[in-house]
Amino acid sequence: MKIWDALMTIPRGYLSMKTLSYGGWIIVFNYGPSIDVTRGSPLSSLTNYGKIGLVELIKKYFSFFIFILAAIFVILLLSLILFNTNQRLRKRILEQKKLEEKFKIEKAFLERLFEDSPEAIAVVDNKSRILRVNNEFTRVFGYRADEAIGKSIDELLAPGELRYEAADATDKVAKGERVSFETLRQRKDGKLINVSVLGAPVKVAGEQIAVYAVYRDITERKRAEDEIEYQRNFLKSLIEYSPLGIVTVDKENRIIACNRAFENIFQYRESEILGRDLDELVAGKELIEEARGLTKKAIVYGESAKLVTKRRRKDGTYVDVEVFSVPVK
Repeated sequence: MKIWDALMTIPRGYLSMKTLSYGGWIIVFNYGPSIDVTRGSPLSSLTNYGKIGLVELIKKYFSFFIFILAAIFVILLLSLILFNTNQRLRKRILEQKKLEEKFKIEKAFLERLFEDSPEAIAVVDNKSRILRVNNEFTRVFGYRADEAIGKSIDELLAPGELRYEAADATDKVAKGERVSFETLRQRKDGKLINVSVLGAPVKVAGEQIAVYAVYRDITERKRAEDEIEYQRNFLKSLIEYSPLGIVTVDKENRIIACNRAFENIFQYRESEILGRDLDELVAGKELIEEARGLTKKAIVYGESAKLVTKRRRKDGTYVDVEVFSVPVK
């Protein structure tokens, strides 16, 4: 129990003198500004003793109080730093999870795009060894993934006579170039098919890590093109060797072709009349309106016409002719 604790127990307005023994000390309480503290006899006033004790107490414990306050401040500061660090870490973890989720979605999308692509696709390394193939590759060429992976794509698909062509394209793509061409490739069963080939480098951070080889089976298209070419050549032969004089004009009635019979009838070579107006060339002034009527009927109205008339030759003479005007649709 401290001296000031004892002092606090003095009732306000207590007038009589009392004494209290405290730890060998005799404390005399008296009403008024002066309270003596004695050990058997008065030593000094309590006021002076209190001042001296408080100063000594402050001097004795000041450093400890400062240390406690500093420790509290450091703890609070470290707690704040730890809290902020924890918040930033949580934010980074959340962002990382979002990126991972986004990556998973994109990877799944690309996987489906690769596997379900209507084109036959092979991923090969820079030395032309197959790393992966999709379902369409198996359908087009007949090789399962386990049969193709690790093999040279040129040796697997290119027939012997086209091996050099395939190797040249592979070298170009391995050097970072993009190639596109049409050629023949061989199936597992030995059958040759027409394909269009697209080779493109795959780069990550500017470094080429692989090559995409994309094949489209164009056999049906080639067959259709060959059929059209055959029919064109057949028709051209019929026109060229027909005994009838045949001339072809565009929508403005300019000559774009004629056959040998036309040259013989009108005495013009084809090279002389290409691009010229047909009616002005062979009708003459007196028959120009008649000729314009036939031309209009075929070109403007799309109707066939037939007329027996005369037409002028290169030497100015007229020859009797039967004209058939037929629109080409």
